[in-house]
Amino acid sequence: MSEYEPELGQLSFGCPWGATEAPEYVTALLEHILCAIEIAFSNREQREWERFEDPGIDGITFRPYYWGDDAAEAALPNFVLNAQPEQEVRWYKWPGRGMSVTQDWTPERWVAWFDACCECVRVEGKKTWDALTERT
Repeated sequence: MSEYEPELGQLSFGCPWGATEAPEYVTALLEHILCAIEIAFSNREQREWERFEDPGIDGITFRPYYWGDDAAEAALPNFVLNAQPEQEVRWYKWPGRGMSVTQDWTPERWVAWFDACCECVRVEGKKTWDALTERT
């Protein structure tokens, strides 16, 4: 992995970034996770998930890009698997753009991270299913 070089907007407006550029496969893994979150959220809430809101998935901290002036809020990472908080995923304005990570991991470690994220989403889906079947 290479050192992350921020976009001009990130640099100009002081938006934080991780030390390492996210490889394309990490961007693909994250996109799959976000699509799975979209399905779980839609099933639970019976409406579409807008990526500017916290989907409320236990075990995952999701924060959309922060557009305000509060430096403390802007410094928070966009995506964290709570079981592995040392790895923060950050992006500029939307997932996939100007994406960086805090740890330089092997592909195998990323796959394990991905599996753990997917498990959090599966558990959320199961909670929704269980709640629905309990009512019948």
